[in-house]
Amino acid sequence: MATIAGSVTLMTGFIALSTYIATAWPEVRKVFYWRDQIKVTSFDSRKGIALSNFGDGDIYVSHIRLNSTKPKFSSSWSIDALAKAKSFSFHKIENSLEGQWSTGPIDENAWQKFLLLGRDDCFGWNFLDNNNPHYENLQEFCGNNFRSLPLVAHLIFYSSSDGRRLTQEFSIYAVPFFNRSKECSVKLSAILSNTNPLPPISSSNSTK
Repeated sequence: MATIAGSVTLMTGFIALSTYIATAWPEVRKVFYWRDQIKVTSFDSRKGIALSNFGDGDIYVSHIRLNSTKPKFSSSWSIDALAKAKSFSFHKIENSLEGQWSTGPIDENAWQKFLLLGRDDCFGWNFLDNNNPHYENLQEFCGNNFRSLPLVAHLIFYSSSDGRRLTQEFSIYAVPFFNRSKECSVKLSAILSNTNPLPPISSSNSTK
């Protein structure tokens, strides 16, 4: 009987120890191997960014940085927000294309001219990731004459474990947008002479 009682006590102790280890292990693991894991779920430079934080702690998200040589520009978007651990979050971005802007089907000749234009009051770029519903709608609306440039952006954030500055790459696409005001329509038509006229405004591609 003493042997059986001792075995039961030993088994009970083993189960208690196993339960403790299983419960405490996630916190113990963080001490030796802290994980900062964040993912860009969706991005639209006219609206904002959706983030998924699968890491061990909250993450301070500073900004997004983008550098490109074709077209030549350098852009950044301030986020200045906290992404809570084990959660999704959405953060608004200041829209640089205020007013009535749109894109549409663009033939090859017009596209090559667009690539030479600098950002101004009549022409600009909207940046989206390929999983964004708006990007998918534009692709469907424009068909074979949909134009975009694949680019790589960098999400800049800081670890809540030791404050390290970290960088996460993610893919985005630059989509040409033009101002639909009368003045800009005249200006762009002059630039795009000998090409197809500017595409009409549609509920599928026009935003305010």
